[in-house]
Amino acid sequence: MSAVDHAPAPISRAQIAHAWVQQSEITAPGRFAPLLDALPADFEGASSCVRGLVSHYVASRIPFSPERRAEADARWVEDILATILERDDAPLTEPREPVERFVGCCRDFTALTLAALRHHGVPARSRVGFASYFGDGFWYDHVVVEYFDAGRWVRADAQLPPVLLGVDMRDLDASPELYRSASEVWLDFRAGRIDDEQILEHGAGPDLPFAGGYYVRNYVLLELAHLAGVETLLWDTWGPMLTRPLRKDDDHALVDRVAQTLLNRDVPRETLLELLAETGLDPLGEMTISLSPGGAFQQPVSLRRTAA
Repeated sequence: MSAVDHAPAPISRAQIAHAWVQQSEITAPGRFAPLLDALPADFEGASSCVRGLVSHYVASRIPFSPERRAEADARWVEDILATILERDDAPLTEPREPVERFVGCCRDFTALTLAALRHHGVPARSRVGFASYFGDGFWYDHVVVEYFDAGRWVRADAQLPPVLLGVDMRDLDASPELYRSASEVWLDFRAGRIDDEQILEHGAGPDLPFAGGYYVRNYVLLELAHLAGVETLLWDTWGPMLTRPLRKDDDHALVDRVAQTLLNRDVPRETLLELLAETGLDPLGEMTISLSPGGAFQQPVSLRRTAA
């Protein structure tokens, strides 16, 4: 028998994707798991239900109180569901009034949709990047879902309706000029395909100071964490993240390597976890939450879920 006969069979894309069926520490629904049985097992159905449970703290244009806006600091899906059900214990398939919904952001629409899809055995994960379809020529930071279907990862927006302004939010790969991952933007910036002025058009908003090269650099690390199954809040910081503009002497070698790795949608989850460890983020350790819209600033938090 030749050595070739002993060679292990290549791992298929579906086998690699299967690692994202398991709930993460953050998306695990905990005691509310039985309630997810009623949610649809497909992206369009699940995300539709989620949109009836969450109001965006800015995009909804509802003047929520500071206490309500602080709901966006809820880290775990189990806590998000607890807030939703404490306010209204109706089935999760029943939409709440916008003012009564959980107050969150794109990350929360995504996290709840991931929880539903994973609960039904669908490989799904979170992708961090920037979207231009919100208008005014700015690329807003935005978190979307990637789920595995028919042999490929499908990138889709859980926060917005299926079709908006002629864009199919169920398959953003059909309009790659409208959504780009943080790693794609960073590598284009590093290669000079995005200049110093254009990079300033990527961030939290055109009227906010949170934009530019340092912001995109940090989002590459957030993208890595989310893909590895540590779906952090968007204002979480750790290790090599920056809170200031880029300098010429900054060392970007690790971030460059992370970004290059993330271009491959079929990279194994184990590889991502190894890279995440290199950035200094322990999925069950501590990090710092900062610049929270709920008012928290530089507050140490643990990523380990404690019993409710």
